[in-house]
Amino acid sequence: MDLIGQAVVHQTFGEGIVINQTENVLTVSFKHEEKKFVYPNAFEGFLKAKDAKVDKVIKKELIAMDNEMIRTQKEPKDLAEPVREKPLVETEVPVKVPKKRKKKEA
Repeated sequence: MDLIGQAVVHQTFGEGIVINQTENVLTVSFKHEEKKFVYPNAFEGFLKAKDAKVDKVIKKELIAMDNEMIRTQKEPKDLAEPVREKPLVETEVPVKVPKKRKKKEA
């Protein structure tokens, strides 16, 4: 979504205008400075679009992004290392067990 020129509100810096946008970074001009934000993640808590319709579209993008992340995520058990019963490096030294000798009958 093209946000250049959109008014936003930041919880600390106040009102600002989006002056530049790349695929995942917004530059916002506030009264005394410019700040960069990760898009759309900054709208999860730091930024809010002043236009309610724009803010609603951004929230839908965040939900879609979260759903995609959940869909592609593997279960933790799939990511865990398999439990090995034997060590990767052989640490035991083979021991020869002597054979029992038969006793000679007298």
